Amino acid sequence: MRLCSSIENEGSEITREESRNIVYCVAYVEGVVQGVEVEIAYSTGTTGNKPRSPFCLPDTVEDGQIVKIILKYIRNHPEEAHKSTVSLMIEALREAFPCRTKNP
Repeated sequence: MRLCSSIENEGSEITREESRNIVYCVAYVEGVVQGVEVEIAYSTGTTGNKPRSPFCLPDTVEDGQIVKIILKYIRNHPEEAHKSTVSLMIEALREAFPCRTKNP
């Protein structure tokens, strides 16, 4: 929260520290998203079955939007504050970008 909250100051003058926090935050978020993608690819390659993704990001979503969605989720779910950051991120993205199931 502390690092990523700096992204909400966009448009106003931000300090060098806030700018650094934004870079760290976006890199962390991108790492988690890419980690999920790599795990799906690895599981598919080793088992031959593609596991269901916890979230399905649209191609047009931007990093800043993802961060703001995660921040909003954490603020709206204080009862989940004990969970790991990664768990909270995945829950936020699952809620905002659910995967569509195909109808038979």
